[in-house]
Amino acid sequence: MRRAILTAVGALTCASFLCVPACEREPTPRATSQPAAAAPTSAPTEAELANVRNFVKENAPPAPPTMPPGHPGIGEMPGMRPTGESPPPGTPPVNLKYTAPSTWEQVPVRSSLRAAQFRLPRVPGDAEDGELAVFAAGVGGGVELNVARWRSQFSTPDDQPLPDEAVVRETMQVGDLKITFIDLAGRFNPGTLMAGTSAPAAKDNYRMFGAIVETPGAPWFFKAVGPQATMAHHRDEFVEFLRSMKAE
Repeated sequence: MRRAILTAVGALTCASFLCVPACEREPTPRATSQPAAAAPTSAPTEAELANVRNFVKENAPPAPPTMPPGHPGIGEMPGMRPTGESPPPGTPPVNLKYTAPSTWEQVPVRSSLRAAQFRLPRVPGDAEDGELAVFAAGVGGGVELNVARWRSQFSTPDDQPLPDEAVVRETMQVGDLKITFIDLAGRFNPGTLMAGTSAPAAKDNYRMFGAIVETPGAPWFFKAVGPQATMAHHRDEFVEFLRSMKAE
């Protein structure tokens, strides 16, 4: 009887030792079925593409008008400004004051694009007077655009482009105003001023003084053209005219 009890106790003890590892082992997680996540994509939908196209169409700047040769530069219609040259928000309009030499005669403007116009009296031997046209702020393109356009209106007597050494370019500082001054001479080809009109004949032995005055709002443009001798006579006056500039 005693032997049977010991045998039963030993069996229970062995069973307990065998159970310990099995009881401490974590149960194996049951596999569950999850729906596969949708693969990310960077391709826009047709609706998104349509929204982008509509935004670009509604916010794109208008194309600049095509001007005939000799016409004041791109963007020179009243109220228009070329891209990249708009004044900072809140910048008030700038009025440029200047004093013209007493020998110049202010005359009625020949174009609505001009703010003022002056006659530079001819010297003996020249058949024509010189003429200065003034274009106010907001009625012109940028500095380089106008310099290139003015230069393109002059050529050598055999209609070749002016060489670099024939183009005088200087920068002046008058108060807070930066002024780019251009002096050109040669055969003048003014080109047509209006669509449908014939171009004036080229004029030999002509000279141009051009100035671009950069104001806080937008540049002002001054273009004086005439026979070489007449323009040479007025050159110092033109420079003093530029030195009288003052923005208000």
